[in-house]
Amino acid sequence: MNKIYKNYQLLIISLLVLVSIGFGSCTMDDPLTEVTPKTLDEFKTQMTAYLAKEKMMVDTAKVGYNVNNFKSTTDSTTVKAPYLAAIVAAQAVVNDPAVTIAQIATADKSLATPGKAFWAAIWITDRRQLNDSIVAASALNAATLEGTEGGQVLSDAKVAFTTAISNATKARGTTALSALQIKLAGEALTTAKKAFVSAITPLDFNTFLAKSKSYVAEQKSKVEASVAGYNMGEYVTLTRTNYLIVVLAANDSVNKSGISHTGISKAITNMIAPKAAFVPFVADHRPLNDTIIIAETLNPTFVVGTAKGQVVTAAKTAFTNAITAAKTARENVTLTEGLTKAARFKMGQAIFTIQASIVLGDLIIDSNTLKAATPIGTAVGQVSSAANFVFNKAITDATAVRNNGASTYAQMTTAIASLKAATSTFTNSIKK
Repeated sequence: MNKIYKNYQLLIISLLVLVSIGFGSCTMDDPLTEVTPKTLDEFKTQMTAYLAKEKMMVDTAKVGYNVNNFKSTTDSTTVKAPYLAAIVAAQAVVNDPAVTIAQIATADKSLATPGKAFWAAIWITDRRQLNDSIVAASALNAATLEGTEGGQVLSDAKVAFTTAISNATKARGTTALSALQIKLAGEALTTAKKAFVSAITPLDFNTFLAKSKSYVAEQKSKVEASVAGYNMGEYVTLTRTNYLIVVLAANDSVNKSGISHTGISKAITNMIAPKAAFVPFVADHRPLNDTIIIAETLNPTFVVGTAKGQVVTAAKTAFTNAITAAKTARENVTLTEGLTKAARFKMGQAIFTIQASIVLGDLIIDSNTLKAATPIGTAVGQVSSAANFVFNKAITDATAVRNNGASTYAQMTTAIASLKAATSTFTNSIKK
């Protein structure tokens, strides 16, 4: 037994030697840096400095929008005391003459939960300028009434400025935003404020009339130069027509002799809604429109019924719904090129699917006719009960696919192939 133990010791020593040689060979060109363990005094010094820094942060933190300010009074009263108490308790541990490194480490860990809560309640970026802008914008918005008189603004300007203030307020209260994001939020609000101020109706009638004439003339030129169509940069025919009608009416109004302050405001107000809808396509919708035209041309030819060449109600409904969805996509001017192509693909798939459902339906009719004409038995011209059962199941499965309005083109073609194969197998099983 002693001999075995000695051999085991020799084996361990040998392994240690080999490991040391290995480390030596691996680090000839890149010597390992020896890390000297910290002493107790070093731990105490570092921990004391850290605690002093954290205590100063807690003591000086106040409610505001600067870096290291509390986000709210509630946050300051909820998290400040617990973290301060944890810091004081940790410092008491460090000050104990008999303290050990392990105790210092435990004291450090005790700061984790209250410390995390404290720092979560602190701003990480300076929001003072953004806050000042929000306060000023809110005051201006509240002081400016919605209306058509001098010193007032129209509804759309009021809504746009209110939305801009809300967006800035949301940014101000979002913890994770960087300094750049806060800066951009402030710039966006400044831009919105300038637009709002310029939208305030001048108190001087002649100035108001001149600005209104200029604005209407500008919009008239824009809409008259626009093109109705489905290409990128073109406009939906209806929205273009609607806007042109109100612009021409406004143009007549502002250039009419004796027009009043209220009359001008009414003419401008009437332009708001159609102008908002007067937006050009951001992508080419012509291929999608062409596919929709094909689908609408084919739709009346798909007759619901049980005869050959006809479709089931579910297939007809699904195809009609697909056309409606495609038309909705076609009229959406903000739809990107990728989404427009996707809508066209879906419409194309719907065409293929309903056409495949007709093929499948005709095949089901033929299969049922064949099955009905082939008796079960062992004589010539008959089939076994098993073959009849398998063929009947194939017909049932294919019928379920055809009757399901949610079946895809791939499912239809798979069902067609499966039923054709089952028909061939059934035909071959007929006793000759």
